[in-house]
Amino acid sequence: MNSATIVQVNLLNAEMMSFCILLVLCFLLNIKALYSDEVIYFIKVCRRTLAVSVFALITSFHEILVVTGRIPSVISLQVIELCCDALCLYLPYSTFMDGERLLFPDSVKGIGGYLRRSAMFWLCVIFIISSLFTGSVRTITEDGRRVTTGHLMYLVVTAQLIYSMLLFLGPFKNLGKRQINREYYTPFEQRLVICVAMIPSLAIVMQFFVDICSVPTGYAIGLFFILVTFQQRRSSLDHLTGLNNRNELRRYMKKVYEQSPQLLKDSYIIFADIDHFKSINDTYGHSAGDRALVRFSQMLTEAVSTCKNCFLCRYGGDEFVIFYSVKSEKMVKDLIEKFTTICKRENQMSDEKYQIEVSADYIRYKSEFKDYHTFVDEADRRMYEVKRHNHEREAKASHII
Repeated sequence: MNSATIVQVNLLNAEMMSFCILLVLCFLLNIKALYSDEVIYFIKVCRRTLAVSVFALITSFHEILVVTGRIPSVISLQVIELCCDALCLYLPYSTFMDGERLLFPDSVKGIGGYLRRSAMFWLCVIFIISSLFTGSVRTITEDGRRVTTGHLMYLVVTAQLIYSMLLFLGPFKNLGKRQINREYYTPFEQRLVICVAMIPSLAIVMQFFVDICSVPTGYAIGLFFILVTFQQRRSSLDHLTGLNNRNELRRYMKKVYEQSPQLLKDSYIIFADIDHFKSINDTYGHSAGDRALVRFSQMLTEAVSTCKNCFLCRYGGDEFVIFYSVKSEKMVKDLIEKFTTICKRENQMSDEKYQIEVSADYIRYKSEFKDYHTFVDEADRRMYEVKRHNHEREAKASHII
């Protein structure tokens, strides 16, 4: 590889690292205000990626200046390149180890679990250090201006790839033990781990063909993809209860209308709300009202947990909607009865000063509902009719008393 080619490769590497830094900073600025174990995990990945990207950027410019003869090499290019190789190995290794501690903390405890996961990393570190004397990973040319790849460089790149693939496969461990997976990591966070691991794995393969620092690039793109996914999640989920929101209901209904006419034919929209929710807010405060909404959403989630072709969302305020596709209308009534039973059980077990009571009804799909707007709007109208009827009935009862 001549000097001109080396300069071109390093300029490309510098552009990639600059792009990485922007992506990682964008991710960090958007997620740093949130606090959870998962967010802390991704912030650690972000910081490491940023550090490796900055180091690789400086290394690229330094090598350009040395190769072109503009500055003497104060520090051996071989030392700098080996440090960069070590950092590019440490990034997937540390991300994998933190992911294991988050997903399966019990399996990482003890020296045995640590050694099984770290042996390959430390072996490669030994090869990298010994390369200063043997040139097995990186070796420097006689003029001191170029670094060439040694025969063990492929082993280091393979270790990078393996750790990224292990991170990708991590969420699938104990896949059948769904309760364990829910306890340690939600399905959404599992998808995030998969995304942040798949892209680096693909980028690492590039190192077999092009001599550029692709590891931080892959992780930066993975983090940015997670940011986009996270923003989409925020736009489709209710911030208080974590359920789908009204926008997501309309997106789901549109998809059903366009792609699943049979599913739509046997469908119902169930709507439910908390009786006297305003009095809970007025008497016990809005924080109590928020707790009531969260409890209510958890009861609904438990009720529909075994139902297929079921979509649950918070429609607004204390109103919740369930889209349920089922052939028997009795199953819809059974679902409402199940939810009422759960509500009574939770009230008996709760230490709250108030009781959560539910009003629920449903509407069946009709052929005149030509689009999803009509179906949802009709359910919305029916919901308010039921609420108005309940209020009028309570007012009459109060007047009689």
